[in-house]
Amino acid sequence: MTAPSEPGGLSPRTGPAAADAPTGFHTPALAAVVAASMIGAGVWTTSGYTLAALGTPGRVMVVWALGGALALCGAAAYGGLADRVRGSGGEYLFLARTVHPLAGFLAGWVSLLAGFTAAAAFAGLTFEEYLWRGRPEWFPPGVVAAVAALLCGALHALAPRGGTETQTVVVAVKLALILAFCAFAGDLFARGYFAGGRAFPAIPPEGAPVGWALIAAIAGQLVWVSTSYSGFNAAVYVAGEARDPRRSVPRAMLWATAAVTVLYLMLNAVFVFGPPAERVAGAGDVAAVAARFLGGGSLEFAVRAVICLGLLTSLSALIQTGPRVYATMAADGLFPLPKLFQLRPDGAAPASAVLLQAALIAGLCVAGTTIRGLLDYLGLTLSLSAAAAVSCLFLLKTRGEPIAWWRLASGATFVLATVTLAVVKLLNPPPWFHPLGPPAGLAATVISGAVLYYIFVKRGFDPTAARGASRG
Repeated sequence: MTAPSEPGGLSPRTGPAAADAPTGFHTPALAAVVAASMIGAGVWTTSGYTLAALGTPGRVMVVWALGGALALCGAAAYGGLADRVRGSGGEYLFLARTVHPLAGFLAGWVSLLAGFTAAAAFAGLTFEEYLWRGRPEWFPPGVVAAVAALLCGALHALAPRGGTETQTVVVAVKLALILAFCAFAGDLFARGYFAGGRAFPAIPPEGAPVGWALIAAIAGQLVWVSTSYSGFNAAVYVAGEARDPRRSVPRAMLWATAAVTVLYLMLNAVFVFGPPAERVAGAGDVAAVAARFLGGGSLEFAVRAVICLGLLTSLSALIQTGPRVYATMAADGLFPLPKLFQLRPDGAAPASAVLLQAALIAGLCVAGTTIRGLLDYLGLTLSLSAAAAVSCLFLLKTRGEPIAWWRLASGATFVLATVTLAVVKLLNPPPWFHPLGPPAGLAATVISGAVLYYIFVKRGFDPTAARGASRG
């Protein structure tokens, strides 16, 4: 399908709902999608590992602050892309329309496998971990996560608009509960109940990294933390269904990313300064450890309930946005059975695409995947895919597109920082980082995508069609 170009350059709209329809997503709904996609499993699991790697709570906070700054740069750059290349589809749309259909297909393939399927499985498995702490050994792991994915898929397949409204309300409730927990913890801090707060700034323990080892460790942890921020661009996947997308999509990404960054900093201050460092270091359920120390079993139960609610909304958001990539690729002839995955007249994803996404997530949940392994794969793969998409901003500028200087500066910062972090992590892996893990997973994802693309081309797909009329 060839998208018509608009006056002024490369700004094709794709999808039947790409017009500024009054029934589409408004800014608060888009912001809810972004917030739900961001506040997933990472913030509830990562800081224990980060504290063990870096040695002091202060260093952990620096990493989370840097991650937030990087995400804000990415949100600003994606806003520029959403303004010039309009429609649903995210990285696939940007790279296919700006660079080449192969580049777009590879980005779409990465989005399907890592950005949605693996990320949603990560959220589902963490949901299961927090929901059922004492799961008996005889019960197969991943089943609860798979059932949650299928139920969320059924909700969005049967009632796409109702699912959106429900999710917006649930996200608001989740944020209110998280803020209430932060306020309670702040009161405890003011009364001197924070074990780590009394020792700030902490002296690094013996064996903590220093010098270049510290820089390499921070880079590695930033790649992990970037997974928690990776949903900052979620609005671009449903941009074709947004009201006034030139304004609402960029605003939703910036506002939601800024709000979530502040929330992350508050939460992680509680996690790493509340309990003694030795209780948190290496813990995968760091939020529950902090809650148990600060408020006993009752607070731990309440925090686990809030986390489970948050993880369900994250899982729901990923299942809601992911199928838009299927539909956009199918419309361009780069996905099998295009009629089956065609967007609905109102721009919503078809039930078949939603159910396929849910089924893939459920399958990965029961396949024996580990949370730590998913963290490594997601951090490396998603960050590099986002950097490739942001690079399109500079191509658009060279073709005469009006791009604001601050978006270009944000994009340059995001690309350079992301690529540098990935290189430092790969050149200085921690002892447990196996070369056949994330690097091999990234290579397998790219190679399999390239093979599938050329299979489609051989079957008669015209790759110039997917490039649209972006050249003129």
